[in-house]
Amino acid sequence: MLEQTAAQLRAEGRRVGAARRQVIEALADRACAVTVEDLAAGLPGVHVSSVYRTLAVLEDLGAVRHVHLGHGPALWELTHAGDGRHLVCERCGRHLVVPAELFADLERRLADEHGFVVDRGHFALTGRCTACHDEP
Repeated sequence: MLEQTAAQLRAEGRRVGAARRQVIEALADRACAVTVEDLAAGLPGVHVSSVYRTLAVLEDLGAVRHVHLGHGPALWELTHAGDGRHLVCERCGRHLVVPAELFADLERRLADEHGFVVDRGHFALTGRCTACHDEP
């Protein structure tokens, strides 16, 4: 992952400094999406502003994406880490990721019937989890 992303950065005429390398490696080591603050906390010597700038550059390249889970901070993840959809329980805040294929028919219908292409990574779908489903 690091070398592929570093090659993309260089092809765009961008530098691949130590801070960018650390951010890319830290994202690759994560099994799930992460906030900027949590990412920066695990990178001693890398200022949070450098993390934000690096993520902005990587997002422009298409290497990372962010998702909003409601009112909290955005979460960041590698785009190659899977194409899942984020679901968030609006009652307890439980967060899970499901395969994007679950929404393929709906997305196809929206495109065919309405000419609308869904940005499936930017916002989470909200609803209620099994534990909260029957609660008022």
